[in-house]
Amino acid sequence: MANEITSSFSVQLINGLLRLDFKPAKIQTTQTTSGLFDSVRSIATTETSVALTGITTPKVAVIWNLDATNYCELGTTTTDYPIKLFPTGTGLPNIITLNAGKTTLYLKANTAATKVRIIVLEA
Repeated sequence: MANEITSSFSVQLINGLLRLDFKPAKIQTTQTTSGLFDSVRSIATTETSVALTGITTPKVAVIWNLDATNYCELGTTTTDYPIKLFPTGTGLPNIITLNAGKTTLYLKANTAATKVRIIVLEA
């Protein structure tokens, strides 16, 4: 089979004369190895590591901060969090592609512990 994974995304902006309607084509990816990690984790204000149990070659990751107020940060290397996960009320799920071998994620909540849903699909 081919193209078992389909991702789509769109952004619309209407602010006076400033307008944007961005809808790129769906991205389809073949999943060679059948694998899925799906978990909701509590993220502390100190670094929390999440091992992607059962995943050896990660590909598509959907990571969503479920907290309504507090943001948290995400990275694939300890103490380095380049991705900000905004609160649910102000942010969307982050859809990213993980490099091969990145089977542990590192997260840190800002002000208070948050719940984060992590979905990772095997390549």
